[in-house]
Amino acid sequence: MKIKIENTPLYIVPAGEYHIVFSKIAEKTDPDTRQPYLRITWDVLYPNTQYYQYRLAKNYTIEGGSSSELMSDLFNIFGEDLDHLIDETRKLDTDKLIGETADCFVYTIQNSKYNHPFSVVSKLLPSGTFEFNQKYR
Repeated sequence: MKIKIENTPLYIVPAGEYHIVFSKIAEKTDPDTRQPYLRITWDVLYPNTQYYQYRLAKNYTIEGGSSSELMSDLFNIFGEDLDHLIDETRKLDTDKLIGETADCFVYTIQNSKYNHPFSVVSKLLPSGTFEFNQKYR
């Protein structure tokens, strides 16, 4: 018997350096605090595997100002060139992030609640910061 192997999305990403693309942005509500937050999901472009589509996600509080963690990460990626993401009312248009690329560092932590490590996006950087062997691109 032959079983087809799909390129399955996988959020358990090994520690390392990755080239990523913004793929999904959703506003969610924390069930405990009832506070809204933004969840950004990235697809790993490379390095990747031929059997899994690595995905990363990070939650951000929804707060204004350039001192927020979201704005800090965006400054790390785009520098001062954020005009293409800001609308005419000086608000960040998160829809414009979809398709943008970046590089990132990922580390893993073990949480006793789970039987697998938790992948943490620790630093976002401009696209092209790292050089990759693009075998599975």
